Amino acid sequence: MKVLRLGVLLLLLALTGNPHSYATLPIGSGSDPGPGCSQIDTRASTKRTDGWNPRVSNSIPREIADDEEAKVGEYNGLFDRLDLDKGEAIFWADGLPPRDRTKVETIPSRVNLTIYSVLVTISCLGIIMACYFLGINIKHRNQRFIKMSSPHLNNLIILGCILTYSSVIFLGLDSQLTSIDSFPYICAARTWILMAGFTLAFGSMFSKTWRVHTIFTDIKLNKKVIKDYQLFMVVGILLAIDIAIMTTWQIVDPFSRAPDPSDKDAELVPVQEYCESRHMTVFVCAIYGYKGLLLIFGCFLAWETRNVSLPALNDSKYVGMSVYNVVIMCILGVAISFVLTDQQDAAFLIISVFIIFCTSVTLCLVFVPKLIELRVNPSGAEQNRVRATLKPPRSSRSDSFEDTLLQDNLKRARNNNTQLKRQVDERQNIILNLMNNLLGDLRVLTYSDMKPEPESSSMLSLNSQNAEMVPLTYESSH
Repeated sequence: MKVLRLGVLLLLLALTGNPHSYATLPIGSGSDPGPGCSQIDTRASTKRTDGWNPRVSNSIPREIADDEEAKVGEYNGLFDRLDLDKGEAIFWADGLPPRDRTKVETIPSRVNLTIYSVLVTISCLGIIMACYFLGINIKHRNQRFIKMSSPHLNNLIILGCILTYSSVIFLGLDSQLTSIDSFPYICAARTWILMAGFTLAFGSMFSKTWRVHTIFTDIKLNKKVIKDYQLFMVVGILLAIDIAIMTTWQIVDPFSRAPDPSDKDAELVPVQEYCESRHMTVFVCAIYGYKGLLLIFGCFLAWETRNVSLPALNDSKYVGMSVYNVVIMCILGVAISFVLTDQQDAAFLIISVFIIFCTSVTLCLVFVPKLIELRVNPSGAEQNRVRATLKPPRSSRSDSFEDTLLQDNLKRARNNNTQLKRQVDERQNIILNLMNNLLGDLRVLTYSDMKPEPESSSMLSLNSQNAEMVPLTYESSH
């Protein structure tokens, strides 16, 4: 029995170790402290208690710095208290305590400042070009060539292009260049400016194309007149739809700043800023559907009026080409914007290039021909007018055949006119002869009714001399 107790005691001593033994532990998370790092030594004094209570020990933390051991404090295991005043100050590497976990740092993903600066500069040049076209259009608004192209609608096209150029500036703005609080307002400004610019520019071209199509699909070609105020009403209706959609969106579900969710296991996490709202998909689908129908209808009208050529509608061909340009660029831009959502620089670069290219081509197609005409014909002298139809132009051989046929019909009409005139003259001669015969019969009847009186023979002879009547004649002027 004594031997058994001695064996248990030796086993307990082996498990607990020497009460004055200590373990050396490094400060930090790694096993190798590295050069210049402190180490903590723990001297444990063990106390056993009866019952189910665990072992409670006191520890003395020590550090090893410059190959020397120093006490930095005492830990009371019974009261779970660490007293660092009972020792020397702890020496930390780099002057800061080591971290007990991986540091997670988020890096905002911004638009490249060089790309943004280049595109903003190009947009500003486009705005300057649009202002130049606006000045030319206002200055020469009474010039025949410009006046016939509805200069007021041209002003709306220029204003819309200026707004679309400006949308590029807002498209690249983020909280780096402004502030986090102003980012939701930037999101709203992007949408408002781009939609208003598109509606003013494309809506004006759409209304002008609609006027051409309406005039030349009407049966009474020369009696169909569409005033400029009617075209302004079309643009106003389109703009009112935009305002209704955007106002509802801003009231019901305004924009907010939403950073991309970060990965907690990574040390450096890129974070992108998005314009977000709860029902954003609904409003975006409504805008795309409405604008898509407008683009399809505008493309149809441009195709239907592709062969119109009339001085009074001198820019209809170029307006139609501008409509095609806008339709193609919008389709490509929307598709690419969905594909490159997570690639901020690429998305901003491609979408901005599409906006600038589409706007510049539209301005040049509508206004460069007018500048050329002003240079070639500064006095605005009227040129030969051509009747326009929706039919394609005919060949010269067909035109020569129609001219010959027209001349034959004209010659035949002149011959018929001569014959009818001769018949009218013959009828007039017959009428004159009948009138003379009628007057002769009246004279005979007058002589037979007169009875001479014997007592006034002298007066009878006088009356007979004065009773001679002059026949009535009618001369017709041929």
